[in-house]
Amino acid sequence: MDYARALGDAKKREILAAVVGLRYGDAPAFLTVSSIIAAYTFDATANAGSGSMPNYEMATGNMSYSNHPTFTFTPTTGDAFASAYIRPLAPSLVLPLAEGGVPIDLLLRITAQSVGGLQNGNALGGENSAGATGFF
Repeated sequence: MDYARALGDAKKREILAAVVGLRYGDAPAFLTVSSIIAAYTFDATANAGSGSMPNYEMATGNMSYSNHPTFTFTPTTGDAFASAYIRPLAPSLVLPLAEGGVPIDLLLRITAQSVGGLQNGNALGGENSAGATGFF
């Protein structure tokens, strides 16, 4: 459970870094977890003895447990990158948001690059970065 939580938090940080990087014109890069190797160590020792005094006995024990996972990451490139991050959004992903109450003008601004030849704004600046007024 802790591994899943750690991977989820790492993915959130990775996406946030990519969004901030895109805002400043940096190319996004993503990693995929290719393997997780869990290495557990459990050690136990026990000692017992008796002293020189009558009715005197002694026992000691020691136990230790350690967990050292190894995560292996691989850069996401090629077809896997294109299908996961660059592909156009399917209407089946956007329409439930509209039906759930998200304003359609907001959805169009964040999901569509152009509609009927009218261009959306471009956050990276450049020529026509404001977008067509008819789009909005």
